[in-house]
Amino acid sequence: MNAFVAGLVPSDTVLVVTRGLLEKLSRQELQGVVAHEFSHIFNSDMKLNMRLIGILGGILALGQLGHFLLRSMRYSGRRRRSSSNSSNNQMGMVVIGAAVTLFVVGYVGLFFGRLIKAAISRQREFLADASAVQYSRDSMGIANALYRIKTNGKGSLLDSSHAEDMSHMCFSNALKFNVFGNMLATHPPLDQRIQTLVPSYRPEKQSAPENAQADIANGDALVSGFAAESSTADALDIRTSKQLVDQIGQLHPEQLAQAKAIHNSIPDPLIDAAHGSQTADLVILAVIAATSDLKDDQPLESLFSSIENKLTTEQIEGITELVPKVAKLAENLLIPLIEMTVPTLKQFEDQQKKDLLANTSLLIAADKKIKPFEFFLYALLRKNLSQKDAQFNSTVFRKYKPVLGDIKYVLSILVKATDNQNTDILTRAMISFDPKWQQPEQLPTYKASQLNKSLNRLNRLTPLLKRPIMQTLAEIVIHDGVVDTAELSLLRATGIYLEVPVPSLIS
Repeated sequence: MNAFVAGLVPSDTVLVVTRGLLEKLSRQELQGVVAHEFSHIFNSDMKLNMRLIGILGGILALGQLGHFLLRSMRYSGRRRRSSSNSSNNQMGMVVIGAAVTLFVVGYVGLFFGRLIKAAISRQREFLADASAVQYSRDSMGIANALYRIKTNGKGSLLDSSHAEDMSHMCFSNALKFNVFGNMLATHPPLDQRIQTLVPSYRPEKQSAPENAQADIANGDALVSGFAAESSTADALDIRTSKQLVDQIGQLHPEQLAQAKAIHNSIPDPLIDAAHGSQTADLVILAVIAATSDLKDDQPLESLFSSIENKLTTEQIEGITELVPKVAKLAENLLIPLIEMTVPTLKQFEDQQKKDLLANTSLLIAADKKIKPFEFFLYALLRKNLSQKDAQFNSTVFRKYKPVLGDIKYVLSILVKATDNQNTDILTRAMISFDPKWQQPEQLPTYKASQLNKSLNRLNRLTPLLKRPIMQTLAEIVIHDGVVDTAELSLLRATGIYLEVPVPSLIS
């Protein structure tokens, strides 16, 4: 009975739940476990976990190299003894000394490395437990889940040769430590975690059967499970940029209800197409075609002239069939529809991804006008599909100075994209980042490559530095007191690119 998350960035992360948890926990308890793992994603613990695995793997490699050299010298010992060459004997002693040194350094270093890993992991688990309560609005769910693991026969132990490598990434201890137990444990004791969550927790009072919520099978249960007292789908009351940014990373029952409503508002044929391996890319092109500014007398096929050599007749027919369905969607459903395609698109071959990015760029430029939704759509696709952009970059910017040019470009493009003719708001926004900034005579023109580069660099800022940027972007969008669907979609798309989840509900 265990769970873990793995990945380098939040946009490319997998959450794994074992069969034991699925079969033995109630919905409320499983919800607490998922909230716990979600907090690891939000707090970037996966990146820390992967670094710990890499460091310990390197230390272990030293010990294994020393062990290999010792074994090699052992098997070659007979040949050395039969040789009277003193230089060979001296070389053998040097190799033995190096092997012993590597062996000792490797395995002693591994031991202390595991101690450090365990200490870090225990503190992150306390943070994840607290965050799970914040997300689920329910401390009993995760507390009951921990108690069930405690009373389960095998607990949370995993029967895997890689259990040691992944132990610090799991929901609870994946290994049983007989020696130095508490020192090497990657998780705090279950009793301590339970008492921290619910100080007055009494196991004897938790008498609900394992299938206590088995009758909750519809989508409404998911919403009510996260709800505090309200189960309505009313919009969040957000009137200022600060209020909007304060909602980032928070889960509200209204948001979950709205997510369900959005999903139900998208026709099943479009959902099936978004998940289909043969049609997911066609959905992207259909969205661009459906939102393009075609003249009344201009046929839809004219858009495909720039990419017709790269698409088969069947693909063009598929896009043409999807366009009317996409055109009937409300604007606020377009980004969710696009997001549905991403998991499938990530499974494409490298050449398919390159072709889709190229076709998307050509189709966007086909109507001679690039709208905000279109270039942020391209940025989102490139972020998720471009191998170069997906590579892990350990460089983190802890100051604004190295990325001032990128901040200027993104803010300028957003001001221009929202049809805001009053550039005073841009001046006020930039002065907060660069007091020496002077307003240019004209705003820069959009370039997909430059926008992609700037957003990638801003994504490498620390989370605390991203917040003022998102608040400034929100201020640009909502400064006039009116937020239309296009502006909100634009802000959400930017947030997704910077790995900052922006609320989709504004009253």
